[in-house]
Amino acid sequence: MKKCNKTKHAKIQMDKRAITETCINLLLFFGDEIFQKSGTSTIRLSHKIKKELIHAINKERDIIAVMSNNNTLITAMHHYKK
Repeated sequence: MKKCNKTKHAKIQMDKRAITETCINLLLFFGDEIFQKSGTSTIRLSHKIKKELIHAINKERDIIAVMSNNNTLITAMHHYKK
C-alpha cells in the first residue's frame, strides 16, 4: 500500500468532509492514479472497483487472516460463529 504524509490542510479537509483514514487507505490501495500537468496526481476508485469492493465486503464479512511475526500471510479462513 502506498504510504503518504498528510498536510495540515488535508487533515482539516478530511475532518470537515468526514473522510476517514480507512477510506483514504482504500483509495490509495485500489484507486487509479491520474497524473496532472502540474506534477500532482488525482486518485479515484473506478465504478468497477467500487462494485467489487462492496461485493467482497458483503460476501466475506467474517474472514480471518493469520499473520506471522514478519507480516507474512500464513492462511485465511472463514470465521463461523458457534
